[in-house]
Amino acid sequence: MNIKSFLAASLGGGVVSFIIGMVIWGFALDGLHQANITQYEGFAKENPNFALVAASCFAFCVILTLVFGRWANISTFKTGAIVGGIISVLVGLNHGLMSLAFQNLYNWVVVGSDILGNLAWGGITGGVIALILGKVKD
Repeated sequence: MNIKSFLAASLGGGVVSFIIGMVIWGFALDGLHQANITQYEGFAKENPNFALVAASCFAFCVILTLVFGRWANISTFKTGAIVGGIISVLVGLNHGLMSLAFQNLYNWVVVGSDILGNLAWGGITGGVIALILGKVKD
């Protein structure tokens, strides 16, 4: 994997990740989360920092791009979607279970919905990253 394919896959994945994340968590799961997250005054920002959201998406895509392009040689949408979904679910499950263990912020409904959200988000993102890696050759 050269720098061109690495950057193309990471940036392309980052854009898709940001958009899909907004659809999943910003719209589809927002009401469910609001109903199942303990509301603490001042906890949530009225105006989220979307630049940091984009940076977070990009960082996750760098991880997937490194795994796919450097170590696993994943370059098809289907395989990228499967592996991206698995990795995303496991990372999300790690965060959700730790949060349940230490915080009174949310409940199992949020963790369960996040698992499904992460499966879709990571699957689509991973598929796009692998597709780009397959198209942008060394």
